[in-house]
Amino acid sequence: MASTAETLELEIYEANELVPREVTSDETVQSLNERAIVLLTEAQGIKIVDEASDNAGAEIVVQAKALRAELLKARSAATTPYERTKKAIIAWFSAHDAPLEKVQAEIGRQHLTYQAKADEAARKEQERLRKLAEAKQARQAAKAEEQGLEAPPVVIPMPTVQAPPKTVKTASGSLTTRRVWKHEVVDMAALPDEYKIADEVKLGKVVRAGVREIPGVRIYEEMVV
Repeated sequence: MASTAETLELEIYEANELVPREVTSDETVQSLNERAIVLLTEAQGIKIVDEASDNAGAEIVVQAKALRAELLKARSAATTPYERTKKAIIAWFSAHDAPLEKVQAEIGRQHLTYQAKADEAARKEQERLRKLAEAKQARQAAKAEEQGLEAPPVVIPMPTVQAPPKTVKTASGSLTTRRVWKHEVVDMAALPDEYKIADEVKLGKVVRAGVREIPGVRIYEEMVV
């Protein structure tokens, strides 16, 4: 194994004013950091070439892992109050937003229902007029053929029922309705492979539990520290 002195470098930490003073001045974190720097210095001086140096390196890794666990515990203790505060603030705003959400949902639903009915009425009216125009054209074409004349073009009149505008302008602003494409998987087996995503969490669980054969999956062992 190559010397770690060339790869282990201490990055300079730049203080962030967003980190509270009680966190940056915490004696426990400062103590952990001092111990971490000592371990880094020891690691930089190690070159694993035999059993003794390998054991020494292993001891450093074990100590580093223990220090990281302590540091994560201290981080959790420092962030928990802020996470609780954030959740409480979000819940407080959500409670105030609930009436507005209901307004949008209810009026929006009625608006879309009205739009759909009006669109359908306009479509049916257009279809009715189209059929009337085609029937009229057919009669005119037959009459023209009897007289040896060219059949007149089909003229479809404008429908008397108009579809509602997609944008409703109000004193406070505008409400616009638009169509968007969405999707829903109804047959997973028919789905092309490029759209299928493996459940990595589930695969990891069954492999660790002892499963060694899964179609389409390479199961192998790997050494980890």
